[in-house]
Amino acid sequence: MIRRPPRSTPKPSSAASDVYKRQLLELSRIESGQEVVDIRPVNLHKVVKDTIFNLNQQSQGNIPNIELAFDNGIIVLGQENKLVQIFQNLLQNASKFTPLSGEIEVNANPVENGHIMVSVSDSGSGIPTEHIAHVFERFYKVDRSRRDKGTGLGLSIVKHLVQAHGGEVSVESVEGEGSTFYFTIPNA
Repeated sequence: MIRRPPRSTPKPSSAASDVYKRQLLELSRIESGQEVVDIRPVNLHKVVKDTIFNLNQQSQGNIPNIELAFDNGIIVLGQENKLVQIFQNLLQNASKFTPLSGEIEVNANPVENGHIMVSVSDSGSGIPTEHIAHVFERFYKVDRSRRDKGTGLGLSIVKHLVQAHGGEVSVESVEGEGSTFYFTIPNA
């Protein structure tokens, strides 16, 4: 008789499995071009403010302070619910790796070529240099020993949603000091 070794990790809950399936399906649709982005003028400040409110509700206020450091009159061209998803993924990651006493800042400034450069910066643990080139890949987790609920799909979804809006995404990080994720989106 062959016996399987005991599982070293617990089986994911049904809710976690549903999130994983939903994210994987969405990423597949985005990558294949089946996900159509309905571009309209959107108030960026309102999107970020609403996302922060929802994150506070979900975490019962147990997240670091998030500061909006840009003018509330910036209007971008995008699909509002997809922009919310971009910010939700970036802010959840920043919150996950930033102590409650730390800071998260969202900024937005016009850049050349008619785009807005958005940044989400945190004072968290940062990303080791050898991992930076891979953080936007499917299933990639910097710290695989963490038993968090992440699927490793969030930043890949961010990358593909930003690209679907005609923008680009990048990251700068210093281990032990924090990270800044950047993306561009067309200015209205």
